[in-house]
Amino acid sequence: MTTIIKIGQDDADVTYFAVEYENGCLSTLPWGVEQFDCLILKNDNDEKMNQAIDELLAKNCDWVHTAGKESEYWHDYIDQRSVDLGRQAAIGDGNPMTAWHEEMTGPEKWTPIINCGGSDYFLIVLVGFTDIEKVLALLKTRSH
Repeated sequence: MTTIIKIGQDDADVTYFAVEYENGCLSTLPWGVEQFDCLILKNDNDEKMNQAIDELLAKNCDWVHTAGKESEYWHDYIDQRSVDLGRQAAIGDGNPMTAWHEEMTGPEKWTPIINCGGSDYFLIVLVGFTDIEKVLALLKTRSH
């Protein structure tokens, strides 16, 4: 899966999407240029994670969440890259807002899907997963 797919909608009318990250897969978003929130999940492949973060930071994301054992590291990396890329002047300016969730160590613990922003769209970016269909099935049960 390298196309962005709709996986559900919650009671607050937030529509959830997921994508298995491949370089360039975020070039066209289903909701256009409207603001969105996202959760980026890395199983493997730091190089792809770096690419995914740069692509996300070039888009109109309001919140970027990271999860798992390296989530604080990736949170800090996103803050630094947003400065490096000129999205914010200094770490902590909140463009985008970032959060990490160490307790969310695998698909079975990604409940509920985090949505603390005010966007109508929420994108889950999966980096380096091998059993993508299983992950998507779990995400679909948590998006509504």
